[in-house]
Amino acid sequence: HFDRDSSALYLVSGFKEVKIARPMRSVDRPEDGILHGIDPFSEDEKIHGGFTWETVMMYPGAVIFLPKFWVHCVKSVGHPDTLALSFQVEIKEDKRHLISWEECGVPLMEAPAPLVPMT
Repeated sequence: HFDRDSSALYLVSGFKEVKIARPMRSVDRPEDGILHGIDPFSEDEKIHGGFTWETVMMYPGAVIFLPKFWVHCVKSVGHPDTLALSFQVEIKEDKRHLISWEECGVPLMEAPAPLVPMT
């Protein structure tokens, strides 16, 4: 799906895998932001919706910025107890201050080794 507002996702505990892709053309965007029949986590590329997906692994304390209209999908991985907080982010629409994903220079985050529950 995509959101009409930018947001930041803060991971308090657990691990998440985020798939993110560039925005669709505005004429192709569904009104509700839901993209039916697309699964970026599937090994079957036929249901990736024609998007080029970037993968970000999040760990406790990580934050990811999701620009408005960027297509994304998030799932918890490897840990049963996950707490994440999502915040709406408002950015002034002055194009002189906007930069591309590549220009951000923020490396993709890799999760540390999974935690093993104590028995």
